[in-house]
Amino acid sequence: MRIYKLFCGRNIPESTETVTDELLNDFLINFVSNYFEGFTITHSQGFWKREMELSFSLEFITDDLDKVKLISDEYKNRFNQDCVIRQVIDLETHFE
Repeated sequence: MRIYKLFCGRNIPESTETVTDELLNDFLINFVSNYFEGFTITHSQGFWKREMELSFSLEFITDDLDKVKLISDEYKNRFNQDCVIRQVIDLETHFE
């Protein structure tokens, strides 16, 4: 098993708009939850290209990289993002 963590900014490039809570919730409920029954969301403040912005990370425990990539690609396309950073952590997991 692996932990995949996606880091996503909420500013929309070349716009004064941001990914609102409503837009983010719609993305999580109507897209992400189609691929994963459970995941962790962490809200944070980030810094990208000399600008502070609200951000969040999504964390999945899975071996299905293709699903993680689909989510990353959809977020980039839907919200015109420059990138979504993906962190991968290999681990041994025991479910009890």
